[in-house]
Formats: sequence, C-alpha cells, structure tokens
Amino acid sequence: MSEKRGRTQEYYAAQVDKLLQLHGKRYQFQRTQEESAHNWIYCAPVASAVNRDAGWKIHVSFQSNEISSMFGKVLPLLIQLGASFKIPESIDFLDSINSGKMGYTQIGKIITVYPASDRALRNFCTAINRVWSSSAGPVPPSDLQIKKDSPVTIRYGVFSSREYSYDEDGVPGYSLTVNGRQLVDKRLADGQQTPGITAPYKRNYQRPVLFEPDQVLEAGAESWLPFLLLAQKPFSHVYYGVRMADFEPVVLKFVPAKNYVDLHGLSVDGRLRNEYRILRFLQQRGYTASNRAYSLSRSDKGHFLSMEYLEGKTVAELDQEKQMTIFPRIVEAVQQLHQLGIIHRDLKLSNMLLVNDSIRLIDFEAACKPDEKIRVDLSTKNYYAHEFLTQEEGVETDIFALGTILEHICLQYDPAKLTDNHVKRIALLFTLGFAKIAAVVQLCHQFTPGNRISLATLNQYFSTIDFPASRQDAAVTMQRRPRIHRRKIFKMVYASSQTTHAYLVSNDRQFGWKNNHLAKEFLCEGINVGSAGIIIGLLCNGKVLGNTSLFRQDIEQACEHLIRRGASSSLPPGLFVGLGGMALALGATGYAYGKERYLTAAKDLLRKAVQQCTRTDLFTGAAGLVYAGAVLYDLTGDNDFLQLVEGPVKELAATYITIDKAYVWKQSSGDGPQPAEYLVGAAHGAAGIAMAIGLYGRVANNRLYKAMSMEVLERIYRHARYEEKDCLFYGVGAKYAGTADHIWCHGAAGWLWAILSIFQQDEFDPQMMDWAVQKLLQAGPVKDPTYCHGLSGQLELWRMAGRYTRYQELAERETGRIEQVLCALRSKEKGGLCWHSEDPAIITPDLWIGFLAPSTALALSTMPGNHDSILSLNWLKNAL
Repeated sequence: MSEKRGRTQEYYAAQVDKLLQLHGKRYQFQRTQEESAHNWIYCAPVASAVNRDAGWKIHVSFQSNEISSMFGKVLPLLIQLGASFKIPESIDFLDSINSGKMGYTQIGKIITVYPASDRALRNFCTAINRVWSSSAGPVPPSDLQIKKDSPVTIRYGVFSSREYSYDEDGVPGYSLTVNGRQLVDKRLADGQQTPGITAPYKRNYQRPVLFEPDQVLEAGAESWLPFLLLAQKPFSHVYYGVRMADFEPVVLKFVPAKNYVDLHGLSVDGRLRNEYRILRFLQQRGYTASNRAYSLSRSDKGHFLSMEYLEGKTVAELDQEKQMTIFPRIVEAVQQLHQLGIIHRDLKLSNMLLVNDSIRLIDFEAACKPDEKIRVDLSTKNYYAHEFLTQEEGVETDIFALGTILEHICLQYDPAKLTDNHVKRIALLFTLGFAKIAAVVQLCHQFTPGNRISLATLNQYFSTIDFPASRQDAAVTMQRRPRIHRRKIFKMVYASSQTTHAYLVSNDRQFGWKNNHLAKEFLCEGINVGSAGIIIGLLCNGKVLGNTSLFRQDIEQACEHLIRRGASSSLPPGLFVGLGGMALALGATGYAYGKERYLTAAKDLLRKAVQQCTRTDLFTGAAGLVYAGAVLYDLTGDNDFLQLVEGPVKELAATYITIDKAYVWKQSSGDGPQPAEYLVGAAHGAAGIAMAIGLYGRVANNRLYKAMSMEVLERIYRHARYEEKDCLFYGVGAKYAGTADHIWCHGAAGWLWAILSIFQQDEFDPQMMDWAVQKLLQAGPVKDPTYCHGLSGQLELWRMAGRYTRYQELAERETGRIEQVLCALRSKEKGGLCWHSEDPAIITPDLWIGFLAPSTALALSTMPGNHDSILSLNWLKNAL
C-alpha cells in the first residue's frame, strides 16, 4: 500500500469516527454486517426517521480524492437538513463501488439519501447541488441526473423492504407496488425507471449517454465508424470498425466521457493513455509482437484508442496441441518485451493472438516499466503474483503469469475461474497426469520473485519436454487411475450435507438456506437456487448413505416453510425457480416420509403454478410443470397430478412452430414477434420441452407424445447444429452463436440429457447419440463443479450413458476422471466440506449451482446400476 493511500484511509476512518461522535445525540447510526467487510453506515435523525417502503432516492457521486469535500460540505449539509442517508464505512468500499466491483449499476452511488416526500426530494436535490455541483466521480448508470454533468442523481426504488417477489425469469428482488401491481425493483443500466413511475416534479432530467455502434466517431479532422462489438467490460467497449479516410480496418477501444476508476482510483481513460504510450514506445523500437497504435482521441461521447486490426484467433481459442506447440514462441515474445524494459502485467491466453503463425500480444492497458510507481490495476486473478499487491513488480510478475498460462493449457480451463489455492491447482495437474509441467509451473510460481525460473531457462526446459507425449502420458495416467473408493465418497457426501446446516436461517418468519449467489439477499425456494433443490439433494444423499431420515429435521422444517410461502402471490411458477420445483420437493418428501399433508400441498402448488404460467420452457414455464406433474403422478399413483398438467401438455403439443426445419416454441405465450426466443436447449428451449412432453407420454402411455418428443430432438440434431464448430446453435430463426458442448442449459449436454431421460437405446438413431457423447468427451478435463455448466452435470451424463453397452467402458473411465477432479476441487468453508459455484469466490449450498451439485453427483456415482438423473422419476421412485 502506498503512503498516500494509507493516509487517505486513515483520514476517511477519522472522519467517520468524528461524524459518529459529533452527531451521536441527534442521529442514530447503524452499520450493516456483511461477510465481505463492505459495510454501509446508515444515518437517520432520532426524532424523524424516514418511514417509507419505497420512493425516489438521491445518489451523490464522489471520487476517492474528493472525500474532504464529502465530509466537509455534503455530509454537514445533510445533517443540517435532517436527512436520512447512508455512506460507505471505508475508502476501500468507496473505491469498490466506483470500480464496478459491487455491480455495474451501483457505480457512483457513494451517498444515498432517503427523502421523506417528493417535496423533501426537491429541496434536498437543490441544496446538495448548490454545494456539490461537479465531481470527477462517475454517474450511476441506473439514475437520472438532475442537471447535465451534475453528481446528484435520482432513482425510484425500495427504501427498506423485507418483502420480495420474482421477475419473469424467476430472479428475486425487493417488491415495489406501482399502480396496484407488485413489481421487482430492478436497476436498469440506461437510466430507465420502473414502468408506471413518473418523475416527481417537472425538470429536464439527463439520462446516461450510451454509445451505440454505427455512429461515426469524430475527433478533429479524423473519423471512424465502429460497427461490430468485439468485447465488452463494465467501463469500456472494443469494436471492429474502419477509419473513414481510407476505410482501413481498425480496432477501437472506447470509454465514456465520464470517467470510471479502478480500485486504486485510476481513471479508465488513463488506461487508454497508458496503452497508447506503451504501444507507441514499442513501435518506435521495432517490436513486432504487438498490434500498432494509430491515435488516441476524445470526442463528446468519450475517449477512444484506434489500433491496428489483426486477423487471427486468440490462443485461448486454439486446441490444446496447438497451444502447447506455440508456447515457446509466447515465451520468446515476452522475453523480447522484457528486453525493451516493458512488463505486460496482464498475460493470459485471451490476450494473445496467433496471426499468420506469429504470436502477437495485445491489451497493454496494464503494462509499465519496472521503475514506474503508478500502475493500472487490471491483472487477472491467479495470474498475478503477490508483489502485485505492493506494486513492487518486476519482469518476474510476467513469469508468474506464464506459469498460470501453462495451467490453462493443461487443464483446458481458465485458472481465473478456479480456487486461488495454488497447491490445489498443482494437485489438479498431477491428478490429470501433467507431472512434468506441474514442476515447471511450480518454478514459475515461486513466492520469492528472484527464485522464479528465467525466461531463457524456461525455453531451454521446454526443449526437453515433448508436448504430444505429455498429453499422451496424461491420458494414460487417467485411464489407469482407479475409481475413488466408495467409503471416501460417502465421507465427502456426509460432510458436505452437514455443511448445509451452517447456511440455515431460522426465525419466526422463515426457514431456509442462505445462498451466496445473485439472490443472496433472499431465502429462495427453487431447485436452481433455494430450498426445493436442497431438500431433494438431502433426500438423495440420505438414501445413498443408507438413511433417508438422516437430515429429516431440516428437510421437514423447510417443507413447512415452502407450504407457508406457497400462499404468496409473488412466486414464479417454474420448475427450477418457483412453484413447480416446490411442488416436486414437497411431493418427494411426502412420498419418502409418508406425509399426506405434503402431497396435498404439492398438488395445490402445482395447480397454482399451472394457473399462473405464461412461459413454455422447462426452467421457468409449462414444460417444467408437465415434468413435475408426470414425476409426481408416477411417484404417488395419484391421477390428480397428471390431470393438473394435461392442459399445459396439450397446449405445448399444439403450439410448436417450424423454423429452419426445427420444431421450436416461443419462450413466452404472449402475442407478437419474438425472434430472439426460439431457443433449442434443455433449460429454455425445445430440447427441454420435448423431454417433458416425452415424459408425460411415457407415464400416460401416450405414443403420440413420445413420438413428437423424439421428432423434436431429432430435428434439433439435424437442423440446429452449427456446422463450422459442430455444436448446437443457441437458437434458430436469427444469427445465433454456437454453444459450449458441456453446458446443460443450452449445449449438446442438455440435448443428451433430454434424450437419455426418456428413450431406450433401440428408440433413437445411434449416430445422434455417438455425436453427443463425442461432444461430451471433448468438453475438457476441468470445469466448475455445478450441474448447470460443470462437472456434476457431466458426471450425471456419463452415468446415464453407461446404461448402454457400447459406452460402458468409456463412461466408467470418465466417471472416474470426474470423481478425481471433484475430489481435488473440494475445499473447507464455515468449518465444513464444500465446493465452489461457477465463480470460485461463491460458496453456496444450492443443488443446481451450489455445492450440493457435486455432493449428490458423487453420491449417485456410488450406486451400482443407477443410470438415472437426480430429478428423474426412476431415481426418485426407487430411492425414496
């Protein structure tokens, strides 16, 4: 930490203490208690605290170098006005807000004021703008500015509410009541307010200026036309475009006129200036392993850097063999860079291009010379060494990054998405058979910079390593590695199931599990995130461990809460996000424990879901309800469940449309064109809908529904594949990208899951199955641990594929590999065993995207002869 930074932190803390001491009699102060240490201080007059659930809020923007004005001008004024407000507890939290770390729509919201009325809003805005009319701080993207360039902005939203509801996607948020309708309070990034809300008094409000492609950028005599977005970050966009003078292809890196800052308070336009300076320096010295910078300009819309466009692929897009082959050339490019006295500081495969078989390094925003003190904070997690935190870096920091790049090549997964525990990542390399390369990574990652391997030695070392042989050795190692012993898996399953207890929230209003995902402020009820999925997961693990009553107390209390919550009008209907999943969890528990009350409640919730449903898909719509009804009917024998979903399945069967020869559905049942919603995946598209229709046909003995299901899945295979990349399209009827093979929600994995869930081997074309299994095999050895996008979903699919003789040997091998990787990825949190979610910083107990995913997937892998998914009627019926 710099001396100046330390003094700023001390000053901020001293001013907070002074505020509390000076006004402690007139004001009540309350700190939030967040685990992240990013806490707010709420300040309210003792005599006249605001008592409103929602209204217009005022946000006041500051930069970290303006805090003397914040404490000297604005906060004394707010105290004088008797306003209720909140401020960040620390300067680190302030910088985190402005950097976008707390969310893009939170940027600039340093002080939040809660007016008691619209009249108070007007008075407060006028008074604050009088003492604080301009700032270097960023404008909140979700707000309206009261004047052009003013740091004072307003947004309509929740003040203090314990009630929450769900949007159309099943995402929870605090509830707003507008014109008698209950809506979710959403922060929109273009200044739009909640529908039905009008500005409180007449004023020409300014909305955030957004730059759109196809607008000519002009600066002096030069002009450029950007028309294709290449990359997007919270504070900058990168476009492919042309220079209008000669139509030369260029890359344009654009940042808005109102600067955003990083965690060190450095502006985003400062990053552009730094990149331009470094690239020009390298050009002048004849360095050819980078792109050329043309110009750095400013217009009324923002700052932009014009650079040479390079035709090629990023090294991250190449296959593993090619990545391994060109690694020595990457080392040479970095070595030449260091010889010119430049440290890149953000080396990773996505910042390297292969152009005409030559390596080009790109993205020099963070680059610097070793003797420079002020440095741009851009380096990626697990790619930067510890000395980055003290800004005492030398060329050794790039050597550290090269070690992480080797991890990426071997694991075929970005280490930034893995744990920051270096030892665990080295263990993964050994697990997958890359022992020689693991040794090189350790030399690159030495704690003491001077002990790290030199680039010259690194290249010499690699001249002794046969990369193709290393890949073959790794494959042989995995084939010979035995399956993990069942006893060890049982211990992990039990320990991780027990860890869910640490996330319980129990009081007189609610009982459930706290999640740490996007909905961490709420106790959710779904299968994706929430109690329904955790109930099913704990029931599953209890069965595998030999006692379905093992976690019964938590399960039953959670079921009681689901029944109470079912009375709410704000719950979404879907299987994975709401009432459908709640019904499935209650029905499964009622069947397991012989609780008729739970079965009745399941029926009531399913009926309510059918009445409310407007979507078609498996995740949030009618297909999910059909699936739940079919499973619960087969589980209980109660024909009411089947009758409840008879209407939805008939409507689904009658409303498909043909696009590009594929059968698809609108995601919403509303009228009007919806070309962006003709999806083909399992979660939100035709594959999941087909699977639900087929399951209904199977339990109801309806051959027409089963035939329709197979026809839909076959047409996806034949007409919705991206031939160039040999993968499924995201959707049809528009220009869609291909999807990742391993992804359950949209990719080939979900299509395979759908077909394996319904049909026997003699009921489908084996060529289709061979294609999907091959796609699964190519998914890469490491992914996140979840069902939705990761290894738990793959493990389940290999178990399901193992039902067929032709895949048994392959399925056994891949099951063993995934078990080994999941074992290596486990960690400890809150004193218990767990796994991270898609983001390694997120530990959450949920079934589909939390640590119960690998827990249950591993549990089911120990069951001899079990080839069914965790949500399948076969498993639930036989297990419970």
